[in-house]
Amino acid sequence: MTVKNIWLSFFVLLSLTLNSQVTELWNVSPSGGLNQHGLIYKVNGDGSGFEELVSMDSLNADNLCSELTLSQGYVYGFAYQDSTVFLYRINTSSHQYERLADLPFKNFQSRQFSHLTYVGDKFYFFSRYGANTGNGGIFTYDPMLQTIQYLVSPSTQTGFFNFTGRMVHFDGGLYGIGNGGQFNMGNIFKYDINANLLTAVYHFGGTGKAAYPITDLIAIDNYNLLGFSSDTSSPLNLNSNFIYLFNIAASTVYEWRSLSNLDGTHIARQIALGTDGFVYASARHGGAFGCAPPKDYGCGTLIRYRPSDDTFEKLYDFFNPSDSTHWSGSNYNYFNSGLTFGYDGNVYSTAGNSADSYAYSFNITTKVFTNILSNYLKTPPLTPLGYYNFVNVTNGYLNVNSESISNIDIKVYPNPATQLVNIELRTEENLGVATFEIFDLVGRRQYKSSYDEKLFQVNVEGLTDGLYCWKYSTAKGTKTGKLLIATHD
Repeated sequence: MTVKNIWLSFFVLLSLTLNSQVTELWNVSPSGGLNQHGLIYKVNGDGSGFEELVSMDSLNADNLCSELTLSQGYVYGFAYQDSTVFLYRINTSSHQYERLADLPFKNFQSRQFSHLTYVGDKFYFFSRYGANTGNGGIFTYDPMLQTIQYLVSPSTQTGFFNFTGRMVHFDGGLYGIGNGGQFNMGNIFKYDINANLLTAVYHFGGTGKAAYPITDLIAIDNYNLLGFSSDTSSPLNLNSNFIYLFNIAASTVYEWRSLSNLDGTHIARQIALGTDGFVYASARHGGAFGCAPPKDYGCGTLIRYRPSDDTFEKLYDFFNPSDSTHWSGSNYNYFNSGLTFGYDGNVYSTAGNSADSYAYSFNITTKVFTNILSNYLKTPPLTPLGYYNFVNVTNGYLNVNSESISNIDIKVYPNPATQLVNIELRTEENLGVATFEIFDLVGRRQYKSSYDEKLFQVNVEGLTDGLYCWKYSTAKGTKTGKLLIATHD
């Protein structure tokens, strides 16, 4: 290891050691608050507190209708009032709430929306229902004009009925999954932003057993997207799930691994990629201990899978112990769909049983499962199952699943990188003192330095192979992107 790499490793260790921030997790419940009209709330990752942030009752809104998205110090989401759906945001520091823009009236019947995806200087999202055909639509929000514009809608003729999950910015387009398709079992779609063109790039259910996509897609490298699928046309089938890879260049799905009913079934919605190369998912059913419902498939399990070497692990099974060491007074236990990583590298999500709901953390290194907040849907009294997934808004945390919204023209190459990474500013307009940072997929900074040249290099030889996020900052704005590092054979 070179002297430079030794200092880089020391810097990484020092920055992690000095960090004593508590992971701050925000979530929404569509039934909560004074009159049960929706609540935005905060949970501390160390279990030190629960706090109500914004109640829809205080805003005269009927309810919330989406999960939260973090961007540039704000949390975004959708709510509705009478027949109007609107986009809002909350400042993560001041907790100030703003109503930003209403959706076009023709889409008022839709109350299911994706996360926001950031490309260039705009936000993109889709509705599951509504638009001009009743089958969902893709929209954009312009933060400068503060307007929402309808872009395109799918149709049954092109193989779509409605969208689900979230979109991922990859290979110059927005990719996601949709219900319906050539065999009525779902598809992978691509939206070309420049051409305003929506196409189905893969239909499920024709051959093989990966028949119905049930989770978001995530990029595991610069060539492949990973997701989970059921083995029949029903997303609620409990027989088995498949882990698949979608290769961008070949537009082909490869069935990677089958999960039995005890490995994990009914995996849905959000999955997450860890810094260790594992993809983490929570299965609502599939534990090794029998309980109901459904008794035959157990009470749920937390799993992880590493595609690089086809390693599969069950991390934690829910069960109903007679000594009540895990959950007392519960008839059965289950994981809720979706999870996220905290600033500390732990997995966070929610779980429940027949009476209560819980927030939990899971340490991916020690494999310790911790209940950080019990009965939080009772204080205030919220409806069971009425919640979505956490978003980590810890100050200083980089949301590595987002794209930047500035117009800085910068090129970072080669990608994948083997030793040296070139950072090239392609316009004189934004030239000045700049900061370049590299973060791991949890959001922890691994490298930072300042430059004032139009072209400079960073040595990444000391970093572990894997996918990272880079951040380029000047007085004019910020640009972020993904970087794959492959320095070792």
